[in-house]
Amino acid sequence: MIGLVSESLKNLLEGQMTPATKVTLLSPADASSQQKRINLFLYRVVPNAHLNNRDLQPKPGALNQLVFPPLALNLFYLMTPFAQLDPDAGQVTGHALMGEAMRVLYENPIVPQAALEPGLKQGQVKVTLHAADTEELTKLWTSLEKELRLSAVYEVAFVDIPAKRERPVPRRVVK
Repeated sequence: MIGLVSESLKNLLEGQMTPATKVTLLSPADASSQQKRINLFLYRVVPNAHLNNRDLQPKPGALNQLVFPPLALNLFYLMTPFAQLDPDAGQVTGHALMGEAMRVLYENPIVPQAALEPGLKQGQVKVTLHAADTEELTKLWTSLEKELRLSAVYEVAFVDIPAKRERPVPRRVVK
């Protein structure tokens, strides 16, 4: 499921950015691709505190079995533009890429069905700009052993990972 969400975000950005821009899902420390692109790097996965308190549900088609609720997760992505440095204007191309990618995510806070990978449901992938301060970003880039560069953090809430665990419905007391 997590991979499907990453691919769906990639589909959304590649499908709606103008001009068309390559989107990668690499570590920002990977400099093998020097092309102009937007990179989405999944760097943090946390449980969704509100949705992980759901009760067991009856299994569809088998009322004598209960299924455990899915594991609900929030995903954090680091979005970074990569572009050639202009000798006069510096990072202006990267700044333009970042602005365009942010526009697309702002206009699509819920990833539309057309961009979703098979297996995900409409309304399931919600994207929000996360207010990451310079200290948080510096720590992240330092852990990657790279210099701080223009980037934004997006939180995707929520991703349900279906549980496979079941248990029988407890027998009722009759006397």
